[in-house]
Amino acid sequence: MIEHDASLIHNDEYFGGDPAQVNITLAKQLLGRGQSNGTLGVMELGAARKARLANSIAINSNTTFNSTQQTVAFGEASILILVFGSKNNETVTVDTACSFLVDEKIPDEWERATSAISTTEIEATAAKIVAASV
Repeated sequence: MIEHDASLIHNDEYFGGDPAQVNITLAKQLLGRGQSNGTLGVMELGAARKARLANSIAINSNTTFNSTQQTVAFGEASILILVFGSKNNETVTVDTACSFLVDEKIPDEWERATSAISTTEIEATAAKIVAASV
């Protein structure tokens, strides 16, 4: 696990505790951004990243979110929708995201992508999430 400040579902390191422990409040905030059709996409993850960074800065005077942390954070968001969801339409259902992120369980109905997901695809989707976070 690569931990960083402003994680979408984990507390900042500054506050101590187990970095693998899911913060249910943060997870609910992320999942609550789902569209009316029950999915999270590029726009929702961009908004979530922006809000979480603002929150981290507001409550953690030692927030670090340099280029390395940004690359990891936006890459993780990209992987969430491409690997756990659908690389064809860049969305993941809220239920699937909850199962993977909160329950740490592969959902029974989940199917892997029919073709490999390339680093280029991850970077391209991450760039879209970055643009949506501005």
